[in-house]
Amino acid sequence: MQFNTFVSSTADIDACARTSSVREVLIETKALAREGRLTTSQAVELATYARLKNLSPVLVWDILMTEEEFAVCSQTVRSLPLNTFDAVRVQCMGAARFVKEHLPLTPIQLIAETANCNLPTLQLWTRILGAQLVRIILSIQLPGEKIAEYVRALPVPCEVLGAGRILLFYSRRNLLAKHFGDLDESWREVLAETDRSGNRPYPVIDNVHGTFMYLDKDQYIFHKTADLEDAQPAFLRIDLRHLSEFPESAHDIERIAVSATEQPETLRTSWPRPTIAPFFKSNLTTKQFKRLKSEVQINRDESCVAEVVGAERENHCVMRAMQAFSLPATFNIMDPSGAVVPCEFTSVKRINGTETTTVEADEVVITPWFKRVSPGALLVRA
Repeated sequence: MQFNTFVSSTADIDACARTSSVREVLIETKALAREGRLTTSQAVELATYARLKNLSPVLVWDILMTEEEFAVCSQTVRSLPLNTFDAVRVQCMGAARFVKEHLPLTPIQLIAETANCNLPTLQLWTRILGAQLVRIILSIQLPGEKIAEYVRALPVPCEVLGAGRILLFYSRRNLLAKHFGDLDESWREVLAETDRSGNRPYPVIDNVHGTFMYLDKDQYIFHKTADLEDAQPAFLRIDLRHLSEFPESAHDIERIAVSATEQPETLRTSWPRPTIAPFFKSNLTTKQFKRLKSEVQINRDESCVAEVVGAERENHCVMRAMQAFSLPATFNIMDPSGAVVPCEFTSVKRINGTETTTVEADEVVITPWFKRVSPGALLVRA
């Protein structure tokens, strides 16, 4: 199992270098990264030092940008000695395109945690970015079985958050600034609570790139990754920034990296914050889809012969044939309410009142009235 983590000091890099499982470090600058605090020169120095320690440094460029801000950021990236970094990690597709077109020798790691999450889209991006794309960072909202499916289907290595804060909300606006008077601070971190939060304070960061709200529990899946067997992501990210005091970002990474591999359950119980793996076993939102879809939609197949388009209580039902059929025959009428009414027809009436035993597709016919049957119900072969 290979890990990567965020670093912001030489002490972080020294600690990572002492582990056998952390081979890649993520370096953030204040200009390009959401939680970055380093200057570009400090980032370059750290990347150089990481290489001396046989670690792979990656430059993080993951902010939301206006067009003007993008122009400034792209110039910043161009001015960096990118050969000092082994890759650039981007979320904005405009940034990915910029690196593809203007920096063709720079490998790209694509963050697909909050958008472009489905497999067809990711496969499309692998074709567009080509050989420059060396990693895809998958969304934590994918259940374990989907992660395994994506790992097998995608032609590049994948990564997922193994442990760390779960981002709930990201706004480009500074939503906390007005609550701090005239304080000119580039970084504010508070606990926010509302009447609707159920006495659960949520960590919120407000900095030059906007406002970030996090869940009050951390993602933790190291004790579950064995379920993925041979389809595990190439990298699991350990995010310790919120458990570290700046200028450190990887506090206790040595112990955590070892425990994540050898004693993941013990590490989970000793984690400084409550942990959760909200989507790994199953994304519960997908379980509701069948309930949201009426049974009459599910049963629109070759066995469906007609649809009820009208009904007059105690008198008759009016049906439109969806395919040709002959009588006598036995059917079920499936109502949108969920009711299933068995019935048998020896004949039906055409609109002109004549009886018939053969019905053509799109023909409208009249049948006896059935209790609990309403427009939209389907006549299905039994």
